[in-house]
Amino acid sequence: MKTPAGFSLQLCRARQAEHVRIVDMNSFTRASESLGIARARTTTIVQHLEALLGVPLLLRTTRRLTLTAEGMHYHDRCVRILADIDEAESALSNRSQSLRGRLRIEMPGAIAHAVVLPSIADFHARHPHIELAVGVSSRTVDLVSDGVDCSIQLGNLPNSGLIARRLGDIERVTCASPAYLRQRGVPRTPNDLSHMSASSARRVRTDTAWDSISTRPGNLRK
Repeated sequence: MKTPAGFSLQLCRARQAEHVRIVDMNSFTRASESLGIARARTTTIVQHLEALLGVPLLLRTTRRLTLTAEGMHYHDRCVRILADIDEAESALSNRSQSLRGRLRIEMPGAIAHAVVLPSIADFHARHPHIELAVGVSSRTVDLVSDGVDCSIQLGNLPNSGLIARRLGDIERVTCASPAYLRQRGVPRTPNDLSHMSASSARRVRTDTAWDSISTRPGNLRK
C-alpha cells in the first residue's frame, strides 16, 4: 500500500470520519458545509483514501455519489470502527472522572470530629464509589507499613520523602469559666496568666488513641 503525498497514517481516523460524513450526506457540497471545510477538500479526501487503498470508493456524477462495492464495505467498517473508538474513549473518560476504590485515612480526633466526619455525607454524595476507612488517632502513622493512603497531621511534620500539603491553620485560645474568673479574677495582660492554673491537652506520640490531660497550676507563660 503506497501512501500518497500529503497523506499520513496519523490522519487516517480523521479522514475516515470525513469519508463517512461525505457518504452519509451523499454530496460533496453538503458534506463540506457540515464539516466546515472547502468543497475542493472533500474531493481531495476521497481521492487520497482511494490512492491509499488502491480501489475506487465512490462513483461521482453531477447529481449524486454512488458507493462501489469496495466503498460500501469500507464505509460500513469505518462506521463500526469509529463507533468502537468513541465508545472506548468515552468509557475511559468516564472511568477517570468517576473516582472509585478504598481510601484509608488517619487523623487526630479533633480534626475528625470538627471537620471531616460532618462532611462525610457530602463526600459520599459526590464520590459514591469510594469506600472511606477513617482512623482516629493521635499517634504518628507510618503510611507505608500501616497501609494508610494519607493522613492529616497537626503541627510540624518530620522530614521524610512523603508528599505533604498544608491544609490550613487551627487557632488556639486561652479560655476560662465564669466561676473561675470570679474566684481568681480576670487577667488583663499576658503576665497575669502566670498566676493562673491551666488544664491543657497534650498530644502523646504513642500507639494509643488517647490524649493525656495535665493540670499545671501557675505554669502558664505568655
